[in-house]
Amino acid sequence: MKYQQLIPSCEKAIKEGICTGCQALENPYYRGNPNCRYSKIPTAQEYINEIHKILGMGEQMRI
Repeated sequence: MKYQQLIPSCEKAIKEGICTGCQALENPYYRGNPNCRYSKIPTAQEYINEIHKILGMGEQMRI
């Protein structure tokens, strides 16, 4: 079975290594999600929020 052509934002993100793929790519009819958060480079604040979430830091611990 042949897979569908991905939308440009998904294709570009995969080529640049921003997106490492998702389970939806297994579906041969999947074309992409234009609102996917992994299709663009995260901002510095998004990185900081993710780090705080991983470390379990709440709002009360921020300086």
